Amino acid sequence: MRERKKQNQANRKTRDTENIDVKLPGSLIYGERETDPVTKTADSKKPGKSGFVKFCKWSYRRIKSKNSKFDEKYRQAIDFLGWNLTADEFASGQKMSMVLGFALSAVIGLCASYFGLISLSGGISMDNLPFLGMLAVIPMAASAMVVKMPLNAAETEKMNSMTYVPEIVNYLVMSMKLSPNLEKAIQFAAEHGRGKIADDFKKLLWDVDIGVYNTVEEGLDDLAYKWGDYSSVLKHALMQIRASVIEANDARRLALLDKAVADVIEGIKAEMSTYSRKLHAPAIYLYYLGVLLPLMLVIILPIGSVFTGAGLADRNLLFVLYNIIIPTATFLFARNLLKKRPPTYTPPVIPDDFPGIPPKHKLFYGKNKKTFPVLALAIIAALAVLLFSFMANNTITQLSFSGTDFGIDPFHMVTLEEAKNNIWGTFNDTGFEWGGIKYVTPIWMIYGVLLSVVSFISVYLYFDSKYKKEAQDHIKKLEDEFNDAIYVLASRLGENRPMEEALSHSVKFLGPGSLVGTEIFATITKNISMMGLTLRSAIFDSNYGALKHVPSNLIQSAMTILSDSVELGTNVAARSIMSLSSQIRDSKKIDENLRKMLEDLTSMMNSMAIMIAPMVLGITTALQKIVLNALTNITKATSPGGASAAMGTGGMGNMLSGAGSAQQAANIINPTDFLLIIGFYVIELVIILMYFTMNIQEGDNKIIVKMAIAKILPVAIIFFIISTLLANNLIANAG
Repeated sequence: MRERKKQNQANRKTRDTENIDVKLPGSLIYGERETDPVTKTADSKKPGKSGFVKFCKWSYRRIKSKNSKFDEKYRQAIDFLGWNLTADEFASGQKMSMVLGFALSAVIGLCASYFGLISLSGGISMDNLPFLGMLAVIPMAASAMVVKMPLNAAETEKMNSMTYVPEIVNYLVMSMKLSPNLEKAIQFAAEHGRGKIADDFKKLLWDVDIGVYNTVEEGLDDLAYKWGDYSSVLKHALMQIRASVIEANDARRLALLDKAVADVIEGIKAEMSTYSRKLHAPAIYLYYLGVLLPLMLVIILPIGSVFTGAGLADRNLLFVLYNIIIPTATFLFARNLLKKRPPTYTPPVIPDDFPGIPPKHKLFYGKNKKTFPVLALAIIAALAVLLFSFMANNTITQLSFSGTDFGIDPFHMVTLEEAKNNIWGTFNDTGFEWGGIKYVTPIWMIYGVLLSVVSFISVYLYFDSKYKKEAQDHIKKLEDEFNDAIYVLASRLGENRPMEEALSHSVKFLGPGSLVGTEIFATITKNISMMGLTLRSAIFDSNYGALKHVPSNLIQSAMTILSDSVELGTNVAARSIMSLSSQIRDSKKIDENLRKMLEDLTSMMNSMAIMIAPMVLGITTALQKIVLNALTNITKATSPGGASAAMGTGGMGNMLSGAGSAQQAANIINPTDFLLIIGFYVIELVIILMYFTMNIQEGDNKIIVKMAIAKILPVAIIFFIISTLLANNLIANAG
């Protein structure tokens, strides 16, 4: 092994001597590799270091599994991911997930019994069956998550490759055009690329060093076939780049490299189109799960409660179902869909200490830009809305009565007896009891509670993200201008101008309206001429660098390439920047194409979150009242002494009476509690839908998501309130 390693190192030095005319210490593109490519990778990205693998190994030490075997698809996925995981360890992970799932179900059951949500003292009753059934799902869901983890992780890497593959191929071609040395090209792509493919390139170089492969070409062929089942585009591109190395004619060599880039772009466009088409059906399922399922349960659960005798429409059960289980399932489903979105664009992440923004969780006010806690403002807004709704509830209640002499006392509570002549019709159905007296339902207080919660969320998210959003928009403008700016710079360098002179001419050419020219190029020029800094220091110095406050991966990466390549001469730098400009343009095209393909979907989801879902769920509350009244009338008619009983009615009446329907109907949730539960569900659902829509549209951009929720949530809850009022009044007038 040692002799083989020495021979490989000698062969590599020979290749370096033959292909490289210039060597500079520390130069990534042309110099020798001074550090181990694998140790540069974060520990979390090393093969076998994922949390899932650690969990399976931990499980294996506690629950031994023997003679387990992988299915072929699991073996293929685990080999592709590079996980150091055996079949026995994977089987132990499945068993441990079941055990932990049962433990979690037991804890939830005991807590529910302690707080009175279910009763276990008399054994298992029909009332407890629905809740216990939901607890039984937990261990099965936990096991299913573990089983699907390798396949889901491999699929995620496949989706990520839609973004990372064009980048990595462009970096390979860029380096190969400057110098036809495959190993140096892989070094360059591994350093500047992203994702698993970049990590695989680093590992490839390390495997060549330790003798796993005789040559880089051999390792690249193996890597191409490893990725073949997950990205055929990358496989064919690597083959074309490999073929260009043995092409003696320079014109044909360059044509092969250009064709590799063009084929990748076309292949990725086709994959993007397929992805966008596949996303439409799951988005419809998201609507079924989040909107139509609650609507159907409004009808099914009360009827099932009366027929079966189980507490299917109990308040506690509906709270768990509507406010915990369905939102959790909807969120997990949406999150799973988002994992399949290729990360075409990485938005700039604004740090908390970014210049011009207030301290974390604070806002500016006044001319002197004093600070005020965002949390305090959100609490004030919520309390103000709650107080206003309390006043409005009592005032509107009084105005709802004819011939009232309640005066102007806003704190007077109206009893059900006093409300018998209520012309609005919304207070006659149910009420609340206090001090032995029944009062009308505080309908406007319920709306006030919902509006106060929404006010708190919206105010907090808006002012906590407002300043970072402004800073992010500024960085995005820099990115939009950057491609044209570096093209101008490359043109000046192509005229054999020194870097400092090329930067100065670029600043003048771009003019004072250019953000890149005034904030980046001009700062670099000033740092070089006035402070005597080197080009790299003028760009990246932690105190004076031009990119000190430019948190853009795109700009940072491009300027790194510029500083590396300029050391080899202005012509080399000009060609590198020209190639980089083409890569940035191709990346933008891919991102724009994906946005256009998803435009119809995101528009539909926005409409669903703002108007459709709140209105449907608002009508749902009125529908629940109809179902409840119908069941109440039936149970009265079928109870002893009722009309049906007196007439000897059989069939449906006997079935209902035999089920103890009168008692079960009394246990069904009242409209007031149901309205409150559905109102909070609307808030949860709108947040989930906006989280899904904005991440589909913008990528992983937390600032955009928070701002969208802050703006749309108040509109959605107002639609919900209006729809409940209209639906209830229509029912009251029709009845």
